[in-house]
Amino acid sequence: MAKLFYFTLTFLTCFLDVYIATESDTSAHVHELIFDEINNIKRKVWIDLSAEIKSLAAKFDEFKFDKTTCECHLNSNSIDRRKDDYVKLSDYITLVKGFNDEKVISRGREQQLQKSLIQILALENELKLLKQENSELRQGFNVTSQKLINVTKKLENTFSSVEDLVTSKNDIKEDITLLNRSCYDLNENVDSDFLAPSFVSEWMLMRAQDQDYVQRIVPHGLGVLPYKVEVQIRPTSGSNAGWIFHGDPAFQSDDDYGKTYGGIVYLYNETHVILVAPNKSNNQNAGVIINTGEANFKRTGNNHQTEIEAFVRCKVWAPSDFPEPDFKTDWLPLDIQNSSLSFYELEHKLSGYPRFINVQIRCNGSNYNVVSEGLGATMMHRKYSNTGGVVYAFSDSDVRLWSGYLESLSDNGHYRLIGWSDGWGTGPINGINIRKGEFRIISWGIKVTPIAKIDSEVMFEPNIEFPEWSAFEHISTDNDLLSFYVEATDGVNKGYRFRGYGNSQSIDSPFGGIVYAFNSAGDFRTWRPNATSGGFLIHIHSPYGNGTNVQASNAGQYVSTLIKTFRPLSRH
Repeated sequence: MAKLFYFTLTFLTCFLDVYIATESDTSAHVHELIFDEINNIKRKVWIDLSAEIKSLAAKFDEFKFDKTTCECHLNSNSIDRRKDDYVKLSDYITLVKGFNDEKVISRGREQQLQKSLIQILALENELKLLKQENSELRQGFNVTSQKLINVTKKLENTFSSVEDLVTSKNDIKEDITLLNRSCYDLNENVDSDFLAPSFVSEWMLMRAQDQDYVQRIVPHGLGVLPYKVEVQIRPTSGSNAGWIFHGDPAFQSDDDYGKTYGGIVYLYNETHVILVAPNKSNNQNAGVIINTGEANFKRTGNNHQTEIEAFVRCKVWAPSDFPEPDFKTDWLPLDIQNSSLSFYELEHKLSGYPRFINVQIRCNGSNYNVVSEGLGATMMHRKYSNTGGVVYAFSDSDVRLWSGYLESLSDNGHYRLIGWSDGWGTGPINGINIRKGEFRIISWGIKVTPIAKIDSEVMFEPNIEFPEWSAFEHISTDNDLLSFYVEATDGVNKGYRFRGYGNSQSIDSPFGGIVYAFNSAGDFRTWRPNATSGGFLIHIHSPYGNGTNVQASNAGQYVSTLIKTFRPLSRH
């Protein structure tokens, strides 16, 4: 009987598995099988087995029990006993016990079948929910598909519109150009923002001591005197490859002494920029293009480099590229033989340090007109040396300017406002060997326009060694306007800021000025004058300004100002 139930349970389990995997139209058939099996169990236990027990009980009633042997005999008086008629009591008890056990097992199997039926009903309900969800998903998929079809149609229409726009881009460009030109014309008549330079030349190779590469004339085409010219020098190799050095506006050394000097000197006017590299004139070929001042222990710092060639370009700002100056002087006279015209101190009234300032030195003649700019220190003052330049500095209230003063032409008679071309370029340059000229100051205060962003960074310099400085997050070498100064922290010029140099021209002592280079990441490298070799951060020696406010000091701090400019879409 136990095997019967095990087979039944196995059979039902198989049907359960089948049921879960089938559709709802087969579930009724499964229910019917389960109920039939339950009825079969009831019939086997409660009908067939019960009838067998009742038959056996009736048969027992025909016997009498023997008390000693547990044997019984028929009620008939016959004393004939047959072995087949004997029934032991233990057989009866075993049969009754088996009956009771089968009843208990039967009830358990019924309960298991009932539970299975409940599980089947629950699974049927879950299947209905899944079918409903699947129907909803299918409906959603159909809706999404329709949306995708609609989007595809819109994309096709958009692509067609883009094609139409592409075909008309030339007309749009022309409209933008006309609009920009109109805005630019209007900008010239009102206070403008700080704009990117009107002219930026291509990078050109220049090479010292090479007649074909030591001088360049670059037309800028502005037709007006620029407010600012910046010359960038980029080494082709070496430890400073990728860094940029600035050009310098005066000749402060020559080829007479065979000591290393270098850089690019620039001059300009209304039509062009002149770029000049070192070149032997009548003595020795000691000039280079990149010179950080390592020779003769002139300067301290890391990444020293001496290089005869580099790529060079010039950036030119027209007056219309700047706002109206906050402080601008007329052209004022300079004369290296007139002591009263060798030193100036002018109040700028800007309520603080200028954010940008330029001092222009102009020398006019019958057949030339050249402009230089102010320097930040004097590098050489040996008697009879061919040198030149005008030094300027500014504070939060004033601008000071020093030019050399000669009591007679025999006293340091080789000094000029811009210098000589001895040891530079391909030959004499009209306008540089001049004793008389004029200057003007143009500067802007703390006003920050909506487009131009003006940042200033200050680094105190208490030690001799200070080779690198991270000042800005980024410098656009194409557009931005960068200035680098040393501010005196002691002496008669305390608080005044002096312009830095792009290269070292010093060939003798004493000398001065900081040499610097920068990169697009906003980092600076500096090469400071070596005090043990007669070098000074702040240096204006006695012939300048007829000795007024001259100073030789190594106490200073670095200041850099970056003007991030805006480039118009077009210019005319």
